[in-house]
Amino acid sequence: MIPSERGERQSREPGAGSREQEAAMTRSVLETPVVFIVFNRPDLTERVLARIAEARPRTLYVIADGPRPGRPEDPERVARTRAVLERVDWDCDLIEDFSEHNLGCGRRIASGLDRVFSRFEEAIILEDDCLPDPSFFGFCRELLERYRDDPRVMNVTGEQASRIRPPRGESYFFTSLPRIWGWATWARAWKGYDFELRDWADDRPEFLRRLADYYKGGRPLCRRMDKVVENRIDTWDYQWFHHVFKHEGLCINPAVNLVSNLGFDERATHSWSEEGRDRCLPTRSVPMPLVHPPRAELDRRVDRRFFFERFGRPLPARIRSRARQLLGLSS
Repeated sequence: MIPSERGERQSREPGAGSREQEAAMTRSVLETPVVFIVFNRPDLTERVLARIAEARPRTLYVIADGPRPGRPEDPERVARTRAVLERVDWDCDLIEDFSEHNLGCGRRIASGLDRVFSRFEEAIILEDDCLPDPSFFGFCRELLERYRDDPRVMNVTGEQASRIRPPRGESYFFTSLPRIWGWATWARAWKGYDFELRDWADDRPEFLRRLADYYKGGRPLCRRMDKVVENRIDTWDYQWFHHVFKHEGLCINPAVNLVSNLGFDERATHSWSEEGRDRCLPTRSVPMPLVHPPRAELDRRVDRRFFFERFGRPLPARIRSRARQLLGLSS
């Protein structure tokens, strides 16, 4: 079932009063739409919404799934999470794309983003556990504009958990792996995204060929894609990787970490882990103006290292993770 969109409303304007309030009204407005994906974590939703409020986007598009069957705590948590949005106090179009029934993490986010990009040419996207540095919004806005008409560039991310740094002091570098803990993209890049991965059986050999000199020949990544097709993983982001990689897209990664993931606890759908290498990493502001690379191109040595840091967990961490699975402590 596709959720109904509850429509949009113009939020109340802050009342006149202090000079601080008047100054807030005159601050620059973020014209790029911001998509906010929430579910049942009101505390995290409140923290991230407060950071979004600092950017004052003209359009705030909220995607929310419905309560899960058999989870008696969900209706109250979902209601409390949605109530947080009543605190939007800047002048904006608030679009509430709420599902009353649970579609699951993967399908709910994918269907919501399909709707977003049927209405808007580009967007900045945050989930409820992704707390951005204030400079994240300007970083995304500038790069969305700079590469708007370059079909090779498909993803802008704010997360930087790797040890890779651009060699000449640039503000960002390119990889082939999209990261989605605070990111941005264009409707022209999202076009053709396939949640069902209908072409995966045909595409798999080509992916393995292109990843032959990457970590373990790309097999760990391809096995995860297999699980998505087999409905053993409820997600949407591996499908996004498939779409970007199939089209040889470039993904922008900042030189410094701009987003801290707060979601490493028992409420997380995918990222709960005691190992959590990327958990709650501190953020830094990216210096402005941005320093751009001379060309938009992929350095395969950097890309191979980026893949290794993403998929090549140390052996003790893999053993502990497998033990947790066998004990039924994680999915």
